[in-house]
Formats: sequence, structure tokens, C-alpha cells
Amino acid sequence: MNATRLLKSIGAVAVVAFLCGCSTVHPRYLAQPEPLAVRGTYVHPPSGIVMPESVAGFRRDMVLRYDTDSFDVSAGYNFLSAIQPIVATVYIYPAPSLVSIGSPPEVVADARAHLTEREFERRKQEIEHVHPGCVFIEQRDIMQIENGQSYPGKLAVFEYEGAFAGSRISLRSRLYVFCFVGGKWAIEYRFTCPKHADTDEKIQEFIQKWRWFGTGI
Repeated sequence: MNATRLLKSIGAVAVVAFLCGCSTVHPRYLAQPEPLAVRGTYVHPPSGIVMPESVAGFRRDMVLRYDTDSFDVSAGYNFLSAIQPIVATVYIYPAPSLVSIGSPPEVVADARAHLTEREFERRKQEIEHVHPGCVFIEQRDIMQIENGQSYPGKLAVFEYEGAFAGSRISLRSRLYVFCFVGGKWAIEYRFTCPKHADTDEKIQEFIQKWRWFGTGI
């Protein structure tokens, strides 16, 4: 690499590092998660993202908030089936912020990709911490289309022994992370099911039919 290209590369990395910051939203976290009394579709107040009662046969169980202003919330969903039961949790919370200061779009895109990767690694580490000895199977880039806009995301798959429906069995867990939804929000999915259950199609149906700014089916 010649000197000019090296300087450009260093400059690009420096700009991306400069743009990457902490979230401008600062949740005041509760000592314990607090259940919210919700009937019908729940709308995340600051973002307008919806959590419907049902999506693709999954039924919502409980909506929890983790801070006083409901910036950070989650909803549990269950797909009850004798052959392919699935437990899902969907999280909405502040994504790390970007200060663009008039930066070119490609620089902002690089900074967002860097922050998404960092957030994804953090969430993977949470799973590994909660489930010691879990086996990392794979990860890959994914894409979600919402209202004509493309949102790049990350998928990771783990396997471990854990409690499920009153028994301790081999499980497969899928982690999906999307950042900068609506500009400054992160959406995280976690799906857990018996290891050998054929659930890929049902999980994809859930993801595709749940409209972040619409209603579930």
C-alpha cells in the first residue's frame, strides 16, 4: 500500500472512530424489570415501533420495561406446538448514536456498521455469559426491509443445555440484531427452541410478518 492510500485509510478509520459515540438517550434503569399492563398492540412511546399481540401464530406473553421512561423494553412471544415450540423475546432499546457533522454518506455507513458489529458482539457475550459452555454454531449478515428501507443486521446461532417447558434439554438459540431503526433504535430478537426442532421457517415467518411500524398478522 502506498503512502497516500495508507493516510486515507488511517483518516477513514479515525473519522469512523470519532463518529461512534454513546447513545444520546440515557435511560434511568430500574432495579428490576417492571411489567406493563398492556392490551392490544403496544406502541413503544419514543420510537413508534409496535409490539402486536400476535404475529404468525406467536402470542405475546408479557411486556417489560427496564427504565423509568420505557426507552428500553421487551416483549415475550410463544409459539405453542407439540413438534416445534418456540420461545421468543423481542427487545427495543437505544442504539449508540452517531454525530455525523456533515460527513459523507459512506463514512456514516461505515460508522454505523462498526457500531452494529460492536453491539452484536456485546449481545453474543451476554448469551455466552448466561449459558456457560454454550457452543457457537455460526453467524452471518442479514437484511430486513421495512417500508422500502433496508436495514442490515446480524444473526448468530448457539446451542446449549437448558431448561425448556419444565425439562432440561438440548436447545438452539438464534440472536438477531438490527441497529439504527428509525435512526436511533436497536431491535434484538432471541428465539429459543429444542435443538432438533425444524423451526427455521416459522422464525422467518415471524420476522417477515411483524412490521416494525405496522401491525402483526
